[in-house]
Amino acid sequence: MTHKELLKQHIEQAFAEVPTPPSNNIAPHPCSECDEITQHFKDHSVESLDPAILDRHVWDLPLFSQEAKHYFITAWLKRSIDEINSDFTEALIINFASNHRNAGYSAKQKCAIANYIEWVALNYDELFDDAATALGYWNN
Repeated sequence: MTHKELLKQHIEQAFAEVPTPPSNNIAPHPCSECDEITQHFKDHSVESLDPAILDRHVWDLPLFSQEAKHYFITAWLKRSIDEINSDFTEALIINFASNHRNAGYSAKQKCAIANYIEWVALNYDELFDDAATALGYWNN
């Protein structure tokens, strides 16, 4: 198994028990952008998401409820691992460094995220400083 495959497997195992959020708690802010996110994500699991939906909403993690972000974050993580030099990686590292709606993760999930951030720091030079900031939060 490659390092990327092991990293994805670690993430999948760490997040396997996260419940699907109810459709009224995906992007609960009352606006057209959040309504669109809810419509696009409400009938999907992480595995059933169309890549085009992820592409459209790559920068929208801050609009997700804490529960929806906790559930769907694995889609961003796996896409980033497959495409490290992508908006998915930048969106995740910015999100992880901001500590916006990043509560409620188990120790196992925090470890998986910290491993992902370390992998980014080693493989994406342009994000090293932001990854180091994010790692400071996720290693606590």
